[in-house]
Amino acid sequence: MGVSGLIRPEEVHRDMVEYHNWALDRAVNQLRRDVARMWLEQGQALDSSFNSQINYHRSAICEGIGALMMEKNCTAK
Repeated sequence: MGVSGLIRPEEVHRDMVEYHNWALDRAVNQLRRDVARMWLEQGQALDSSFNSQINYHRSAICEGIGALMMEKNCTAK
């Protein structure tokens, strides 16, 4: 807490970053489970191709979150 019980902007930013990191990890873990199940049902091995696919989708999710945050910041001004 800042002076007079006010929340400082850096605390809000830190909390937002922590929340978005948590949400990203949760989304990627769900994606990993879903894709793993699908690959195993198709008889595919969970190898480096699987990890590459997950990393690709994780990057896409990160870019999407970044774009949404940029849009929100631009429209809030």
